[in-house]
Amino acid sequence: MKSASEHEKRMKFYGMWADLHRDYLMEYQPEMWKNILETEGEEAYLTAFEEKMQEKADKLETQMAPQYGLTEDLKMRDPMAWVGTYNNLRATIRELLQEDLYPQATTNEETTEE
Repeated sequence: MKSASEHEKRMKFYGMWADLHRDYLMEYQPEMWKNILETEGEEAYLTAFEEKMQEKADKLETQMAPQYGLTEDLKMRDPMAWVGTYNNLRATIRELLQEDLYPQATTNEETTEE
């Protein structure tokens, strides 16, 4: 049985990207997760991962926002349309970054389709 402090440490919030990645590794890639814990440590690895992913997401958002028509003018004229479009952009970015979040997940899907 795990102690309360181990459970609390495991449940620490590192950010959306890091938490999704950690949960995936713990459930589907336990050997990879164990190796990370032994070599880098949870906090160092997940903090760096969150920063890297947030930078990628921010860069994609900046690049893609004009393609989605996300302008200050739209925000002023029709805030609800702007929010809906922004949410669509964020969903697209999450899809684009899934390969980073879930390593080897796409590899397994590709081999089963052949």
